[in-house]
Amino acid sequence: MLRSDSHTRSVYVLLMAAVVAVYAVAAFRRNGVWASERRLWEDEVRKSPHKARVYVGRGSAYLKEGDYPAAFADFGTAQRLNPGHPNLYFCRGKAYQETGDYSAALRDYGIFVRMAPDQVKGYLASGEVLFHLGRYGEALEQAREALRREPESASGHHLRGTVYFGLGKYEQALADFNRVVETSRFYAEAYANRGAIYDQVVGDPARALADYNQALALNP
Repeated sequence: MLRSDSHTRSVYVLLMAAVVAVYAVAAFRRNGVWASERRLWEDEVRKSPHKARVYVGRGSAYLKEGDYPAAFADFGTAQRLNPGHPNLYFCRGKAYQETGDYSAALRDYGIFVRMAPDQVKGYLASGEVLFHLGRYGEALEQAREALRREPESASGHHLRGTVYFGLGKYEQALADFNRVVETSRFYAEAYANRGAIYDQVVGDPARALADYNQALALNP
């Protein structure tokens, strides 16, 4: 059974607040990198205007810059040129997710999964949206499928840990976050979310502060 909307929002806010704090400072630095990526893909579009992949690439660069109308336009062009391009649907799903159209995001992620079932990023992206919507059971299924296909996936363990947190299964959540930081020590988001458990559930401010500091050190 799903939790109430208020519980869903409180869990989501608790986990995401720490993540926002980690990533906000780095946004300005990334802008220059993204601008360079856009220029690269603009050159590719000029050279190969009839290839879908270049519009997917440029659309993804626009997406990173937050230029959603330009991103959607390029993804539309890519679809007209080659509707069988799997990554088109994954990238457009991200655009829908970021603009709050979760139904469309799940639709595109579902198309991507059907076209590229061995790529775990489709299950992970679907799981993130389902978690945000409070559909924890379905999100957990997506995390488990990702881990079935790629048992050592740090993102898979992180997603499952996040869902377990939402379900109130704090020991399982902590175990998954521990697994992430043990196997991928540069996963800032995992430190931030483990810190949230130490802070809000365990009541261990020293460990919480250590994890928050580590998250900020990884993404200053």
